[in-house]
Amino acid sequence: MSNFLENFNSAYRAGVKFILTDLDLAITFLDVAATSTNSDVALRNHDNARTAYTAVVNLLERLYLDGTQRLEAETKLGTLRARLSLL
Repeated sequence: MSNFLENFNSAYRAGVKFILTDLDLAITFLDVAATSTNSDVALRNHDNARTAYTAVVNLLERLYLDGTQRLEAETKLGTLRARLSLL
């Protein structure tokens, strides 16, 4: 395989992993916010979750995900969207 294809495949895998990890992190931010007794911490974590949501939505427009990856990302994104809409 050419060096270009190896680099492309590596970047693709990293992009998919980034999206899924960012979604997990955003959900964790909301978990922390929900259990925090400090309003500043809760607000900061809500903002972090919104930032992650926006980043993932923008990346999903530019990155191809196969069926399984797309389903996992859309499921997590739906969970995140629903929780953000409650705020």
